[in-house]
Amino acid sequence: GIKNAGYYALRHLRIENFFAYWGLDLNDRTTPLESGRAFRVKFDKGDFIGKAALEKQRDEGVTKRFVHFQLENYDVNLDLWPWGNEPIYRNGRYAGLTTTCGYGFALDSMVCLGFVSDFDDDGNE
Repeated sequence: GIKNAGYYALRHLRIENFFAYWGLDLNDRTTPLESGRAFRVKFDKGDFIGKAALEKQRDEGVTKRFVHFQLENYDVNLDLWPWGNEPIYRNGRYAGLTTTCGYGFALDSMVCLGFVSDFDDDGNE
């Protein structure tokens, strides 16, 4: 049945389910294509504000991508908990920043959301 759950509990549990939160994960400069929500855009439904920019981004490709990942070799009892804005490294190279993090109870591990890009050795996109 249905049980009462607190607001902050729901905000925390959303991280494990890869649900983005406006103001923390997404903002007015994040596009649906970057955040993995392109399926929500109906390009064939006529004209709308920003359609040309989204079509251009769709054709040229995105420069950053919203991702969901688990931390490896992480001890929730000993290590500092990430809160957001921590650097993300891929294969030893800087790739982006976390937006939010939390403990995934079903996954039994720390889960983070964030944006990654393809940076060069100097840190440029």
